[in-house]
Amino acid sequence: MPKILIGRVDGPVGAAFANMMAQSKGHTAMFAIRACNQMVRPATMMVPKVTLKDMVNIEFFGGVVQSATADAIVDCLLSKGFCLRIRQ
Repeated sequence: MPKILIGRVDGPVGAAFANMMAQSKGHTAMFAIRACNQMVRPATMMVPKVTLKDMVNIEFFGGVVQSATADAIVDCLLSKGFCLRIRQ
């Protein structure tokens, strides 16, 4: 199973992305969010490999791990010279 998909939203990659969000089979899929409602671009989905059963692990995955993943994506894009455009 591929870990990285790159493609257009209106193409087969977009369809696969939507299917993955809908079919997680007990594993909660989440988008990588940096801080309160700051989703990174490109949109990144995280799915744990195990079922999260207790609130401690759910809060850890949905907080620290989610934020660290989003920060790593932003750092990678900045180190490669991609510009972040902020609409004013």
